[in-house]
Amino acid sequence: MHVHANPIIPNTQFDAVCAAARAEASREAARTRKKLSEFASKLAAAMDSGEDSFIRVGPHEESQEQAKRQNR
Repeated sequence: MHVHANPIIPNTQFDAVCAAARAEASREAARTRKKLSEFASKLAAAMDSGEDSFIRVGPHEESQEQAKRQNR
């Protein structure tokens, strides 16, 4: 009788790739949360200090705003 010390798992490599992808997605989500948190902190600080602040609107959003104004 022949017994393998380690059972052969056909999907081991696939499982490792999936685990690596999940880990990378988790790291990316953590980076995004950190950036959003930092931005929110800066924005809150600017609003609390009474600074005149403004938000820049991207080209796509500007064209939508202009279209709304023209329709009025």
